[in-house]
Amino acid sequence: STDAKNCGACGTVCPSYPNSTPGCANSACGIAACSGSFLNCDLNLQNGCEINGGTDVKNCGKCGNACPGVANGVQACAAGACGIGSCNAGFKDCVNGYADGCETNVTNNLNNCGACNNKCAVANGTPACANSACAIAACAAGFADCKNGYADGCETATTSDLNNCGGCGKVCGAVANGTPSCTNSACGVATCNAGFLNCDKNAVNGCEVNANSDPKNCGACGNVCPGGVCTNGSCKESILVVGAPATDSWNNDVQAKLASTGAF
Repeated sequence: STDAKNCGACGTVCPSYPNSTPGCANSACGIAACSGSFLNCDLNLQNGCEINGGTDVKNCGKCGNACPGVANGVQACAAGACGIGSCNAGFKDCVNGYADGCETNVTNNLNNCGACNNKCAVANGTPACANSACAIAACAAGFADCKNGYADGCETATTSDLNNCGGCGKVCGAVANGTPSCTNSACGVATCNAGFLNCDKNAVNGCEVNANSDPKNCGACGNVCPGGVCTNGSCKESILVVGAPATDSWNNDVQAKLASTGAF
């Protein structure tokens, strides 16, 4: 009554059915066990254990156990357990697994941009996530992206950068008799060369005053020499020597000695 090689009668051998081990019960041939993860869901001996319960989404792990659909994706059955087979384009499973499916839209998510846990951040600015790629949404006041895009963020301080003063590519040019500056996003004069002054505060003409010789700005802006003579940045008295022709040695001697005092 139970011998698969003599089932119901001597010499009656039970045949093998697909994906199963033959058996004999109550003198009738049948299936003793299904192989591996296979299942006999239609109870038809001829096709044996016709369902692979390890991968069949309609009979996952057991007959009739259908895997529910996956949000923004496709369900799957692996090793007899329901799960996520694949996510639709632009979506990923970043939290909770099969429970909430492919819940994250990685095309525009700042914390999961293009992939789970890929967080967008921008130096001196605000990040953005567009088409699954991190980008710069905006730069903070006084900063700009003048070089490498998102890689180094808003790297340039346009308030003080001589080559990008007030905006990318706005170069502060050379200053006459001095050096240029960029302050509060505007080009200006940083320093004047020795003996020169920027009295009109105009960066266009630079350090326009020679303080060593200008009697209206002698040694400092606005310092007017009463006698109208400025030498080496100091006001001097002026003197006129009147006499015989210039070849007269006495006149020349007087003029030379007065000049040598440094007071005239």
